[in-house]
Amino acid sequence: MSSGTKPFLFLGEIVVFYLLLAFLNWTFFPHLLGFLDVDPHPFWLGILLFGFRYGIAAGFSAGAVSSILYMLAAWAAGERYRFEELNFYILPSF
Repeated sequence: MSSGTKPFLFLGEIVVFYLLLAFLNWTFFPHLLGFLDVDPHPFWLGILLFGFRYGIAAGFSAGAVSSILYMLAAWAAGERYRFEELNFYILPSF
């Protein structure tokens, strides 16, 4: 994190970024809720952008937000079978 940057500032930007990305998803790709089965996943864009800009704490925060959104999208899309596989939890962390 760069000196003088407050953590609540990049957390606000992360939330706004992912809300915008979710809005774009629901507007242009309603059949791919949460960008499921899209490679590379667009949520990585936020992790990379915030990680490079603000440092490792922002990268981990963006990663946490994106993983929560991804799991919520998988649950809402009715693909609950994904939660039974260990790869669902391991592969996104790599």
